[in-house]
Amino acid sequence: MTSMFYVDLAEFARVGARRSGLHLASSCRQTRGLAWGIGLLASLVVSSPALADEFPAPINTEPLAELDADGKLAGPPLLSPQEAADAIEMPEGFSATIFASEPDVQNPIDLAWDRKGQLWVAENYTYGQRGVSWRDDQRDRVLVFKDENLDGVADSRSVFLDSVQHLTSVEVGRGGVWLMCPPQLLFVPDADANSVPDSAPQVILDGFTIAEQNYHNLANGLRFGPDGWLYGRCGGSCTGRIGVPGTPDGERTALEGGIWRYNVDTHHFEVLCHGTTNPWGHDFDRNGELFFINTVNGHLWHGIHGAHLHRPFTLDPNPNAYELIDQHADHYHFDTSGKWQDSRDGAANDYGGGHAHVGMMIYQESTWPKEYQEDLYTLNFHGRRVNRERLEPHGTGYVGKHEKDMFLSDDVWFRGMELSAGPDGNVIVLDWADLGECHEHSGVHRSSGRVFQIRYEAGTPDDVADRLAKLNEPGINVEQTIAFQLAGDRWFSHQSRLQIAEAVAGGADASELNAALLKQFKDVEGTNPQQRLRMLWTLNVSGGLTRKVLLEGVADPSPHVRSWCFRLMTQHWPIDDVFGPTSASVAAEEKVYDEYRAYASDFLKHAEADVASVRLTLASILQRLPLGLRSELADFLTELDSGIEDADDHNQGMMIWYGLMACADEHPDELLVGGEQCQIPTTTRLISRALAERVDQHPKVFASLVTSVTRRLRGDHDLDGKANVACADAFLEGVSAGIVGVRKAERPEDWGDFQAVLAAHEDLQTKHAETLRKLNTLFGEGQSVGEMAAVAGDGDADILERLAAVRGLIETRGTDDAIPDSYIVRLAMPLIKDPRVNAKLAPALSTIEMPAVGSLLLDNLNRFRAPRRSGVVGLLCSRAVFADVLLTAIEQKKRPKDILTASHVRTILSLENDELTERVENVWGRIRDTPDDRKQEIEHWMQSLTRERLAKADASAGRALFQSACANCHQLFGTGGKVGPDLTGAQRSDLGYLLHNIIDPDSVVGADYRATKIVTADGRLLVGLVTQRTRQTTTIVAADQTWVLANDDIDLEAVTEQSPMPSGLLQPMTEQQVVDLIGYLQSPTQVALPDEK
Repeated sequence: MTSMFYVDLAEFARVGARRSGLHLASSCRQTRGLAWGIGLLASLVVSSPALADEFPAPINTEPLAELDADGKLAGPPLLSPQEAADAIEMPEGFSATIFASEPDVQNPIDLAWDRKGQLWVAENYTYGQRGVSWRDDQRDRVLVFKDENLDGVADSRSVFLDSVQHLTSVEVGRGGVWLMCPPQLLFVPDADANSVPDSAPQVILDGFTIAEQNYHNLANGLRFGPDGWLYGRCGGSCTGRIGVPGTPDGERTALEGGIWRYNVDTHHFEVLCHGTTNPWGHDFDRNGELFFINTVNGHLWHGIHGAHLHRPFTLDPNPNAYELIDQHADHYHFDTSGKWQDSRDGAANDYGGGHAHVGMMIYQESTWPKEYQEDLYTLNFHGRRVNRERLEPHGTGYVGKHEKDMFLSDDVWFRGMELSAGPDGNVIVLDWADLGECHEHSGVHRSSGRVFQIRYEAGTPDDVADRLAKLNEPGINVEQTIAFQLAGDRWFSHQSRLQIAEAVAGGADASELNAALLKQFKDVEGTNPQQRLRMLWTLNVSGGLTRKVLLEGVADPSPHVRSWCFRLMTQHWPIDDVFGPTSASVAAEEKVYDEYRAYASDFLKHAEADVASVRLTLASILQRLPLGLRSELADFLTELDSGIEDADDHNQGMMIWYGLMACADEHPDELLVGGEQCQIPTTTRLISRALAERVDQHPKVFASLVTSVTRRLRGDHDLDGKANVACADAFLEGVSAGIVGVRKAERPEDWGDFQAVLAAHEDLQTKHAETLRKLNTLFGEGQSVGEMAAVAGDGDADILERLAAVRGLIETRGTDDAIPDSYIVRLAMPLIKDPRVNAKLAPALSTIEMPAVGSLLLDNLNRFRAPRRSGVVGLLCSRAVFADVLLTAIEQKKRPKDILTASHVRTILSLENDELTERVENVWGRIRDTPDDRKQEIEHWMQSLTRERLAKADASAGRALFQSACANCHQLFGTGGKVGPDLTGAQRSDLGYLLHNIIDPDSVVGADYRATKIVTADGRLLVGLVTQRTRQTTTIVAADQTWVLANDDIDLEAVTEQSPMPSGLLQPMTEQQVVDLIGYLQSPTQVALPDEK
């Protein structure tokens, strides 16, 4: 059974039973006003029976909202809702109403609309502050509000569900309610749309991991797109592997930050674009183009399918990505010459408010004046305002231009979370209402929250109720559906489309509707492009879209329609994830090949001659094609007119590369076809870099590239016989980056011809003189150690080039011209201090057996990202000389002894060094490791751990012990590692079972689950579980690290009789700690960590 972040399934009857009216304000509330809530809240309808299980009272932990020793508030008071509404400065004609406020809405984190016009609000109480992360003693809930008379004030409130945790988002449609509760996407059926759950939540997808450190960058943002897919977002630090429950790891899709989507009908999941920091708002413009906002490294992004977008603190996980697309705005909302952290507290008001953005909409209703329509709006967290952006077409995509901010709040408690237009065209704004910032470092004020509506009375239509009634008529009303799609307001067209999708999925006959939709879609003279797009999207969910219709649609006069026809034609072809083709891609390869070949001519014709925006769509589709088909389409996208027009484009050169880069390792010759006539310097540069990196492995492919560049520089069959200097320039730039770390390579046959032709271009030759010198050395005696050392020591050089250079120097050790190890260590020092690359360098550096290496790694341990630190300690245990440094630091109290796990201790003991064994036992404790020792230990604890004693265990303290001692390998209640088995469903209530598996794991280990000891050629000792073997490599996994070793680098390998789980786990613990740990392991439900209590 799948573990779910849903509480108390046994009492499911209470879920949705609540129909509570809006409560009176507490008489002890800290506000300026006196009992300000009574008159406002008493008017709302009460319709709730009593609950069998009361919702937990919100726990406030924000210190600035507490009274100090003198009885005064420590911080500014919480304004009354009316005062907060009055504090919003807006353009003339606009006003703010209080749609709802605390205690009837608290901690609102997201919203959604149903087709009745009801507002759904997700409340999050479980999010904690620094050191707490999540509170297991709180629950999250989903509320439903109804504004009967559409005056901007809710008339009724009900509770749909209040038994989930980690709730970040809500969306309504397709027969129920969708909840993002990381690590799971849940669906709550509500087929009759009565706002009462039909059954318990269902886990649709899992694997949306919550990071232990930057846990606030988690999955969020459920929204149905115009095409019927369910879209979502995720921050870069909460990496996940997504699939339906039970999907094997190898078949899951990698999510490393960005935008994803899920097809409700086919159950297909895919990640559309990768990167940024923490996207927390997205929407689609009138042409169906996806845009999203972000925090820290640029706020506005075009959601291009397959894009690898800039990341501020880490490298792209795909080592072939090389360069990343930057944001799609021409400005920032903070001063980028300083630190982004400095944009808080009003410092960035002149720029737009600051670096943090939450919630987003593109306004597409007719209520607000025309000058406000089609613009993008986002809440600036620290600036307490709504930023406004104008989206302008630019090249293949768009650029955001800063318009005057829409509104500014003078309420220091205002924390805008989301904004969205409703059925009347006015806009709802959620206010978290707190004094903390987005990370909630200080605490959370859970008993406050507001929902405002920003109204423009002069434009508010008076027929909304009539339209809502027509929208909610049963069955498929063909005439009304067409009318909604033709009308201007997006809200009704979108809800109508969701209603059709739901009806068709339920078995309704849509044949008459499909005929009407097709008639409108083909009426190019009588409709505008946006109306035809709506017909197309509705056909996509109604089952009326055929290949014939789409092939005819690529001839539509609108480039937006043409782009969408190509997208819908290929939407069922799996797209690459961040690392490249997925298992789904491999499974669908033959089908995709046949379908593409059937209409390849249409793709190639438009790639060569269509406008820029369509070419960008086709570049995205590269990542949906089998590897052997990509170069042909890329060739048409990059040559002659198309390539020349896109030569300096913000997106296209890199998008084409992202489609080709998966070929680099296994099919490098495909890169030649894709770049044969390439007129886009960016693509040429990246192709050249990839082939230069592999010049020693694939010299003939690189030689062919040199021949091609030589021919083009000569002017043969390229640009009307003119020398293509830009191509040669890009080639040399790419090669310069690619050859770093390469020692020697075969001289290309036409290298002399290339230099002869290049001699006629003095400026080019001068610019790349150093690269040419390096290449001549590489093709002659090889790249010198001195040159690699120069790159490694160049503080201004690209960080990846410096990393490659240091690695190259390490590989030269033992050769005649190798530099001293001490010098390599000195060159490595600044890179080990850099969190972007230190984890990539540490394993290579650990091949140098010097105390200085151990000291360097240990001294900079805290500079490694938290999840990597245990692995670095593992490296320090793999050699006697490193272990000496580590144990010395522990002995001198410079490092705590709990830096060592039992697994680390086992590795040190495996070194079979008597002195180190004695020292580790002195600082950590002796591991009693004989069968008799283990038997006595089990007997001791069986007698000591009585039922009465375990009943008094501090399970919270036990959870903390589990986190440090067990969670690297084992999952419990949905969190932890996956090296060992998940303990959630194990026989945890059986004390004997627990003790035997903890104290004597070797006695119960299966033949296929034994630990292996490996001694590497450079003298390291690795202990772990071998999980994969290929003809070239062996993969071994330990609790804190995974090694992929070349088989030639293994000197000795021995399978032991031991379990990968170390024995001696309980030995360094006190009696009470053991009681607490076992008490937690036997707990039937999750408990809070000590700090959360």
